[in-house]
Amino acid sequence: HWLEQGVELARAENGADHPRTLEMRAYLCHGLNELGDYDRAAGECRDALARLKKIAPDDTVLLSRLQLYLSDAAIALHHPDEARPLLEAALGSGDEEIKLAAKASLSELSGKHGDATAAIADHREALAETIKVFAPFNPHHPNIIAEHHELGKALLEHGDAAAALTELTRADEDADPTEVSPLELAQIRYARAQAVIKAHGDPA
Repeated sequence: HWLEQGVELARAENGADHPRTLEMRAYLCHGLNELGDYDRAAGECRDALARLKKIAPDDTVLLSRLQLYLSDAAIALHHPDEARPLLEAALGSGDEEIKLAAKASLSELSGKHGDATAAIADHREALAETIKVFAPFNPHHPNIIAEHHELGKALLEHGDAAAALTELTRADEDADPTEVSPLELAQIRYARAQAVIKAHGDPA
């Protein structure tokens, strides 16, 4: 709701094509992804990205942010062919957080296309880089939690349930419910439950 209000205020003050308005739309897109409203998120990001390319093509940080959030929606909507070039473009960002997120998503796409060993190695590298960047500020930063989650999912898909359980338990126990979205927390716990069953055969 507040992100929607922010977009409307920015549009009223600066116009629909101002970079500040498009930046607010990027954050709205991210919020919609967090809610699981991927169709609307994709629509917001796609339109904002097209406008930004016309009026401020040199704003590489905002371009990459929109590319990253649009790729998140595309992956959730099962459109990997749309997501991959967006993520590859986002890797050129001057923002370290965006680059790390893009790299992690590319690793996830690699895992879905059968190269599980490479994907796990990429996820381990992304986790190490994310810890290096964010742990000095907060050892339980949501980005670190997300990387433990992604590595755990990749390990689970590869059949290493015990290692997956270690990563997913860490993600679950370290997650702060005030900082991690309810959707991601539910996804972490669902994956952790799958790992418990596969590792220990214990449905209870």
